[in-house]
Amino acid sequence: MIRLTCEENLRNIWGGGPWKFGDQILRLSKWTPDFDPAVHRTSTVVVWVKFPKLGQQYWDYEILMSIARGLGNPVGVDKHTLNRDFGFFALVLVEIDPAKPIPGKILVEEGEGKSFFQEVEVDKLPKFCKSFAR
Repeated sequence: MIRLTCEENLRNIWGGGPWKFGDQILRLSKWTPDFDPAVHRTSTVVVWVKFPKLGQQYWDYEILMSIARGLGNPVGVDKHTLNRDFGFFALVLVEIDPAKPIPGKILVEEGEGKSFFQEVEVDKLPKFCKSFAR
């Protein structure tokens, strides 16, 4: 538990993630008075999702976060993607429900009646997610 006494610190920590320690991601959640860690169970996981062969015109933070919403709750975009260091895929961190299947592709609507199917790849699932349906 982290107690902050300054609104600025809260904004820096809350908006500064995702936080990584080694190869593990630390998820933050706001405290509620009824929270009990002994009975709390999470029903979501955070995974890196690749969008292979996605045109670089879509490599904008807001656009990538919007595309990722088709899979779950987007958390952030990889810094290499934002810096356009690599051109083979865009990488977005997404919170997903492991009980639901991850589609192999999602429909991206550009507006003005234009749309396309974007491939989706998830490389590393948490060990307890071996039964993910695809």
